[in-house]
Amino acid sequence: MGRKKYFNNRAGSKQLQPQMRGYLVMFSVCGRAEREGFANAIEMLTEHSPAPEPDKGNLEQEETEASQESPAAVEDDITKELEMLKAQKSRNKNEKTVNKRFVPLATGCRGVGFIKNTEENKTETLIKIMTEVRATGTVRSRYLARMLPVSHSCKAKLEDISSTASKMLEDLFLKEECSILHFNIVCESRNNSSLNKADVHTTILSVIQKEKAHVYDDEDPEVTILLQIVQTVCCMAIVKDFEKWELYKLKKIANSALKEKQDSQNLLQASPKATSKKDTSLDDSSHLENNLEPVESNLKHEESSAGEKHRASPSEDEPTAKRRDMKDTEV
Repeated sequence: MGRKKYFNNRAGSKQLQPQMRGYLVMFSVCGRAEREGFANAIEMLTEHSPAPEPDKGNLEQEETEASQESPAAVEDDITKELEMLKAQKSRNKNEKTVNKRFVPLATGCRGVGFIKNTEENKTETLIKIMTEVRATGTVRSRYLARMLPVSHSCKAKLEDISSTASKMLEDLFLKEECSILHFNIVCESRNNSSLNKADVHTTILSVIQKEKAHVYDDEDPEVTILLQIVQTVCCMAIVKDFEKWELYKLKKIANSALKEKQDSQNLLQASPKATSKKDTSLDDSSHLENNLEPVESNLKHEESSAGEKHRASPSEDEPTAKRRDMKDTEV
């Protein structure tokens, strides 16, 4: 068994094309490490994305047909299905590609790949993955650095970008019932020298502010419009809390989570020391109070004895007073 190939850059291989949807994945190491990163990304996406629901109408129809068939017909159907499965299996062996939910594709840029997927709720799937990374503080991949949703894609030309952005932004920005939003635009370009990012930025601004005066805010936006230009393809998406999720950089999310956990542990370790110091100060004060009690009792005892002595002094001086009186009378 040879090593499973997730993509290659040879001529004729499948690459990212306009009108595709899916996920843009970025790797920290290029080369063979990208294969492992692709495998990890597909594994996490398969785990966290909702499974496609089967067609209920077809299932009910099949159940009713099966209930009406005779046992002999059922056996014939099972035999036919087994033969069809065997034929399909043999065809799949001869085919180079097999239909999958998540199809890895090359982009022509080193360290950047694309996973084709036609399902909805791509942003919610990535948020589930990033929530797991924040909770565990680890990324289940050594080489997977970043994952971005792609809801729309087109040719990397201003005219195509304007028309595709109008379709993507219509429900959120362009309809009459839409409320005024604070938004930000993030545009990144790779292996493309024909487009200027400032021109792309101006094009998206003109589309968004065509109908309503939405506010451009790069400090605290409600939504962020992502534009990733990869060679001749422009990938787009609308996301929320882009800054909160560390620009969707998985390693950065994990490091931030570990730092927060370490800070909380330091606070917990510091709080018992403060309480112990407080307890020792309370013990010292109580000890001083206990020591003061006998001192106060001794002082009270001395005061009482001095008072008794003072009261006893006149009785002791009576003979002296009598002698003085006798002298006075003699004189």
